[in-house]
Amino acid sequence: MYDANQYSWIWREVKHCPVYHPTQQQCEDPLLYLHSIAEEASQYGICKIVPPLQVFIPSTKMLMQHTKFETFVHPLRADMNNGATITYSKGRKLSPREFLAFANKASTDWYGFSQGIGAPMHLESEFWHELLHRQDKEVLIGVNMDSPSFSTSSPDPFGSSNWNLKKFPKLPNSLLRHMDADAIQGVTKPMLHLGMLFGMFAWHVEENYLFSISYHHMGEPKVWYAVPGSKAELLEEVVEKHIFNCQFPLARGKNVADVLAKGSCMCPPNMLMDHGVPVFRACQMPGEFVLTFPKAYHAGFSTGFNFCETINFATTDWLSFGARGCLNYAQIETSHIIPYEELVCKESMVLWNDFGRELSNVQRESAIAFSILVRTHHLIRWCLWRLKGESVTIVPKSGDIINCSKCHRNCYIAYMTCKESPSPTCMFHDVKEVEDDFKIFVHEDILAIEAKAKLLEENNKVKEKVMDHICWMGKSDLFRWMLTAVLKGGYHPYCHIKEYSWLHQERKPSRSSWVASNNCQIKKESSSGCGRVLSNNSQIKKESSSGRGRVLSNNSQIKKESSSGLGRVLSNNSQIKKEITLRSGRIVGNNCQIKK
Repeated sequence: MYDANQYSWIWREVKHCPVYHPTQQQCEDPLLYLHSIAEEASQYGICKIVPPLQVFIPSTKMLMQHTKFETFVHPLRADMNNGATITYSKGRKLSPREFLAFANKASTDWYGFSQGIGAPMHLESEFWHELLHRQDKEVLIGVNMDSPSFSTSSPDPFGSSNWNLKKFPKLPNSLLRHMDADAIQGVTKPMLHLGMLFGMFAWHVEENYLFSISYHHMGEPKVWYAVPGSKAELLEEVVEKHIFNCQFPLARGKNVADVLAKGSCMCPPNMLMDHGVPVFRACQMPGEFVLTFPKAYHAGFSTGFNFCETINFATTDWLSFGARGCLNYAQIETSHIIPYEELVCKESMVLWNDFGRELSNVQRESAIAFSILVRTHHLIRWCLWRLKGESVTIVPKSGDIINCSKCHRNCYIAYMTCKESPSPTCMFHDVKEVEDDFKIFVHEDILAIEAKAKLLEENNKVKEKVMDHICWMGKSDLFRWMLTAVLKGGYHPYCHIKEYSWLHQERKPSRSSWVASNNCQIKKESSSGCGRVLSNNSQIKKESSSGRGRVLSNNSQIKKESSSGLGRVLSNNSQIKKEITLRSGRIVGNNCQIKK
């Protein structure tokens, strides 16, 4: 026996996370609802959501349809002399029935019962006592089961609703709807978990700092602990100084975040709280969701056999975390699973379709992320050109998917190569030592992309965030090399860098062409000034950002006000012809067609 009072911090110090009960109407758009609670709930790093929907078709029926799956084994102890580490090893393949039999036998052997062993708080003290005193017990967990467990049968209101996790990636406000790649387990496709008594998951953040949402289908409660994302760096500092310490030296070139990313450190919450790290808990029951927020470290364990389903997701609330995550991943040369640049640029195309209206909070977050990304790329290219001069060659990149050879970042806007390192390298690594003779490959519509970002920066709140990011870059070790170029002077937003000679050549439209049209509308964003042309049988409207020119045509009248003098517009009821000398592009519009 042991003194349970030594674990009194469980009920005295670890506060509960908030619990939300959305109405039937709020449940219609899950991501919009999650956005509405994010500002409050993110302060805890975790929250519970109890939906009003009910599952008519039992999850056990769906679960038992699964064949054998892989399991992982971990000892029920944390080696406190070795960074509170938990070692996971591959177990044997089991069917759901075989896993349930193993879980029930273990619970019976340890406590005499397979279910109803005790209240969750009692089992919490049991768990930490077992874990910290090196008990010779092993636990199985079942993960990476790839078949969704929600029934999509029409009589089942839960499975047919948008809270079915299989639908999350393609919901209207999901950034992951832009991904064209194959399904990624746990990200664009739900992942199932089977747990047993004291089966645990160690402290970690989600890959690329994504949101995660988990639904408890059936079984015993699951206990969660979480630290708000705003305190993630504090947790890493405490773990490095007081848990890893000198007894667990980090490998050269690695930092504590890189080690924690492996999910192998299971220190008790009170050790974190003793050094000022806030920790919150959730006790997840069947029928409840648990939501974790970007960069929120979380850990936990099961109080018996249970069956849960989890998926990651990204909304505009994630964008700032995704940007910082990309930079952090580049520094430690860790692979990405999310094509951040591509998602941001494609989401901006959706935003551009509605441009001209007052930006909503959701749209503003998208505009900020896009403008920061494009301005950062422009500033890096300008600094390289300023330092290296004519040794820099700028050419168009192909439409193929290009990933950085070092960190696997999606190079949607630009990447570079040199003779000594011909493999693509993204622009977010330390490039001060790069050879003089190198190439920068940029998106072929780079001028149109930059013109859009410049126009979006006319919003004061967008511009303020962009300037804050540029100031942060000046203090970051990753971009310290740029100071030499910036101090020479001459930089201003989206200034001329180097002649893009290839823009004067006739070329086929790219797959990523920033041109949208439908039967009654043609919208063209021109790289010369990001002008916009709208055609609707009787009206042509052009707004050119280069000179704020406008052309209105109504069958017999053409009116043009342009200060740039770059373009010429001809209209004869059925045809629009625009020739822009800067790019020598040609657009022919006939109500429903664009040729470029």
